[in-house]
Amino acid sequence: MKNLSTVEEILFNFLRTSIQQGGAENSLVNKNVDIKKAFTDLLEMLKPLEKNKLEKINKMENLLEKFENQINETLDNCSSLETPTVCNFISTPEGREKINELIQKRVIQGNFTIAQAVVSIEQEFNPNSYAE
Repeated sequence: MKNLSTVEEILFNFLRTSIQQGGAENSLVNKNVDIKKAFTDLLEMLKPLEKNKLEKINKMENLLEKFENQINETLDNCSSLETPTVCNFISTPEGREKINELIQKRVIQGNFTIAQAVVSIEQEFNPNSYAE
C-alpha cells in the first residue's frame, strides 16, 4: 500500500479489521457490536490528520497571500523611469493581472526575485530596454 495516503490506509484497515474480519458472520453488521461506536472511533483516528492538513492548507494560503501582496506592493511602486512598459501595462486591470502572472511564473520557475522579474519583463517587452 505504498501509494495510499494515511487516511486511505486507516479507512482500508478499518474496513478490513472491523467489518470483514472472519467473514460476514463476524462482521459488525451481524454482531451485536455498536456500529456507531466503531465509526466514532474511526472518526477520532482521522481528526488529527484533518487538522494537520487544514493547518498546512492555511499556511500555504497565507504564504500565497503574502506573495501576492508583495507583488502588488512592488507594482504599486512602479517607476515609469525604470520600467515604463510594465508601468503602462499595469494601468489596466487586465494588464496588471497579466504582469502579476508573469512575475509569479518568473519567481517560481526562474528563481527571480520580484524586482528582478519586473526588470526581466520590461526587457522582454520594451524594445528600447537594455540589459544591465
